[in-house]
Amino acid sequence: MDASVSGNIEVAGDIDYFAFPAQEGSIYLTITIETTAGSLSDSFLHLYDGGGAELDSNDDGGVGAASKIEWIAPSAGTYYAAVRDLSNNRTGTYQLLVTETVIVDDHGNDIASATSASVNTPYASNIEVGGDVDYFAFPAVANNGYVMETTLTSLSDSFLEFYDAGGTLLLSNDAGGVGNASKITWVAPSTATYYAKVRGFTGSHSGTYSFSVTETVDDHGNDIASATLISVNTTISAAIDVIGDIDYFAFPAQEGSIYLTITIETTLGTLSDSFLHLYNGSGTQLAANDAGGPGNASKIDWIAPSAGTYYAAVRGFSSSQLGTYDVLVTETVVVDDHGNDIASATSASVNTPYASNIEVGGDVDYFAFPAVANNGYVMETTLTTLSDSFLEFYDAGGTLLLSNDAGGVGNASKITWVAPSTATYYAKVRGFAGSHSGTYSFSVTETVDDHGNSVASATPISVGVAISAGVDVVSDIDYFSFPATSGVSYTLETTLVSLADSFLELYNGGGTLLAGNDASGVGNASKITWVAPSTATYYAAVRGFSSSQLGTYSLLVSAP
Repeated sequence: MDASVSGNIEVAGDIDYFAFPAQEGSIYLTITIETTAGSLSDSFLHLYDGGGAELDSNDDGGVGAASKIEWIAPSAGTYYAAVRDLSNNRTGTYQLLVTETVIVDDHGNDIASATSASVNTPYASNIEVGGDVDYFAFPAVANNGYVMETTLTSLSDSFLEFYDAGGTLLLSNDAGGVGNASKITWVAPSTATYYAKVRGFTGSHSGTYSFSVTETVDDHGNDIASATLISVNTTISAAIDVIGDIDYFAFPAQEGSIYLTITIETTLGTLSDSFLHLYNGSGTQLAANDAGGPGNASKIDWIAPSAGTYYAAVRGFSSSQLGTYDVLVTETVVVDDHGNDIASATSASVNTPYASNIEVGGDVDYFAFPAVANNGYVMETTLTTLSDSFLEFYDAGGTLLLSNDAGGVGNASKITWVAPSTATYYAKVRGFAGSHSGTYSFSVTETVDDHGNSVASATPISVGVAISAGVDVVSDIDYFSFPATSGVSYTLETTLVSLADSFLELYNGGGTLLAGNDASGVGNASKITWVAPSTATYYAAVRGFSSSQLGTYSLLVSAP
């Protein structure tokens, strides 16, 4: 249908309506309003549907101040063009032309009518008018990579959207391709049909372009289930093919040896930076590394906790990094020098050093030793090639009692402790950080307590006779028993030798505290003056003022 009609805006505020039929799927409304000298100087055009809803409008889309609308009818029916003066205060004549151009849309406008596209095949296409969209359907295979892109010819700017079969938008892109062309790179999570939608960047853009979907068959699976089985000590070539690609490799490991030394080497012009993950068969991550190898290559050193199949996963450090690389799993059989848990702990004798080795980052060494109640013990490391140790101390039930990082010389570890009971205890040595490895020496030094640590094990002393003693280890306390007569005044006092500060307490036979003193004696020495309430045995207890103070002293109990 092509029709021309003359019109006239007779008075200010006049508006002229015209009805015309349209059929779905073609370009139907090309309205040109032309003015002549002495008539309407500037027109404005509206387009409405039968319900009175405005579909479009235009001021100067035609020649000069004339108006023009180009439009695709969404459905068959009668539509309405309305012409008025731009400012509604002028009059004049004009000519209205409705031109129908029948154009078959080259590609469907929704998922249901999408063009079935083959991968690796370009499709010449056309956004016939502003507002047109083109849908393409293509089959994708799980774990394969796909690049969807436009190549622009007369279309100046494209926009690409990507959907699943349910119409969920997965990705979109404006100008990721050449110039204003669009490009989406994607790895298929499952085998299914997916949909690409191409349109002009704005509703006014139209023109020709080419659309293609390029498929890259994934060289290695993207999950544990599809991992490539590799042999140890054999280099495998691989590539991160598309954005988001990740390559999984499966390899066997046996308990107790170092099995995974993965070196990912990059060459110029290929993968510039890799990232490496290590998983067990359940998908739990055991380790990860970015640049532990040469340059930006990755490397993990690891001891298998149990025999089984493990999985290395390689990706670009960022999801956009692509390129080739090699992966190598090297197996080096190393017998661990000390067990990795309480059950396999090395039985250690006190006062004996043990040459030891944290073979790789993550290794731990357990030592078991017998302890005697009230004796003091110093557990410590001496570092050789290990740069920093961490020491933990457990009872037989696996309860952590104490821990220390750098209480020894430099970054060596040291724990001082008094055994509360006679039993076997356990020391655990590891590198301070999971990456630390190297050699060291471990020892447990026993100090026999010179005096008991309780009323029950107190050392008997005579009134008027000084006794020498020492606070031997952290938290050590020395108990002494002496006889006292009712009504007699007694003085209990310490004389400090190497102990810097003492604290003195007095107890009865039931363990009730009767008196206590810090520094009433000479300097930081302690002194208590007391009258015995009854004839009985009483108990003096001496310790350092703080639990960490050690050293020698003497104690004297005197009476007038």
